[in-house]
Amino acid sequence: MFMPRRDKLYFRAFLFFFFGAIFFVALFSSVFAAPPPGNTADASTPIIALENFKNLDQWNGATPQTLVGRFIDFFFLSIMGSVALGFFVYGGILWMTSAGNSERRKKGMLVLVWAAFGSIAVLSSYALVTFVLDILK
Repeated sequence: MFMPRRDKLYFRAFLFFFFGAIFFVALFSSVFAAPPPGNTADASTPIIALENFKNLDQWNGATPQTLVGRFIDFFFLSIMGSVALGFFVYGGILWMTSAGNSERRKKGMLVLVWAAFGSIAVLSSYALVTFVLDILK
């Protein structure tokens, strides 16, 4: 991969500032502040009375099937979205940095097209399975 020296310098500067910004956002996202004075709780008195929570249903009446469905909804679809986003970014970077190289531009476009087809296939299969299971309920 041939890249002029000036472009390499700009690319390295961009990566340095991008990852530096991510580092500082992650570094300063939490604050380790001390509690205000005079706000200490006595160890003998409970902070929250347990009687208030006796009638609370922890799972909102959910069956194991519902919990597995929620797990699939949340984790697998979010993972699929993250993978699709990664492929879109990768294809976009290939396409935008092709610098006139038709082979690299074509590869970037193919990555974008197949990422779109894959996202459509996964979401439509999820919609179809959800629709069929709702009918069978």
